[in-house]
Amino acid sequence: MLEENVVKAAGTSNHTTEEELRQIIRGAGFRPVQRDTLYTTFFLN
Repeated sequence: MLEENVVKAAGTSNHTTEEELRQIIRGAGFRPVQRDTLYTTFFLN
């Protein structure tokens, strides 16, 4: 949260969608996954 507040205070904001993040992760050669609070992995398409 601290980093987000610093960026916001600098007048910048990020508007990346979940799908864009998935594409970035795949483009880097990784497989996007989602985890719950118990770190159970849910693989995403």
